[in-house]
Amino acid sequence: FGSLTHELYRLAWPVLIAQLAVMAYAVIDTLMAGHYGTADLAAIGIGASIYFSVFVALMGVLLSVSPIVAQLYGAGRHGAIGEQVRQGAWLALALAVLSVFIFRYPEPLLAVSRTTPEVAEKVRSYLAVAAWGVPAGLGFRLFAGFSTAVSRPRVMMVLNLVGLSMKAPLNWVFMYGHLGAPEMGAAGCALATTLINWIVCILAWVWCGA
Repeated sequence: FGSLTHELYRLAWPVLIAQLAVMAYAVIDTLMAGHYGTADLAAIGIGASIYFSVFVALMGVLLSVSPIVAQLYGAGRHGAIGEQVRQGAWLALALAVLSVFIFRYPEPLLAVSRTTPEVAEKVRSYLAVAAWGVPAGLGFRLFAGFSTAVSRPRVMMVLNLVGLSMKAPLNWVFMYGHLGAPEMGAAGCALATTLINWIVCILAWVWCGA
């Protein structure tokens, strides 16, 4: 029992820290938008709610990869793991196409919020930018499921912390328009997250192939 508890702890605490790092993105966006303007703050709140409602639903489909990989890893069938991950990648691509369509045409979801035209326009801009980060976000979720299944959750934790370290500086650049970047407000937060998603996703699969 003691060894099992130790193994669960070893696997669980990096996953916990990784999830807290992802949650901190929203905290940073809210704090920085609060200093920028009320309309942008409202747009981020509504836009993020729509984004995560769709993203988490799609991400849930990819969770099926993790137990399959874990079973193959435990059985010593390492050669079959790659095929399962490749199938998961095709599934992630199909889900990403669906998500981009939803976020580019969010009117049915936006109608539920009953917000002002000004905020609604900012939400559309936010989602239009955030849409292009979904493929990388799903790709990283696939990697996270794979790395956790083969008992390497610390890699996911480190990469999430790397992403978190970039969030506030990129928000500062794109939300407020520093260093020659355009001032984008709420959409700047989405662009920061989109760039981080792609950076972290690329680093994850580079590590995987190394």
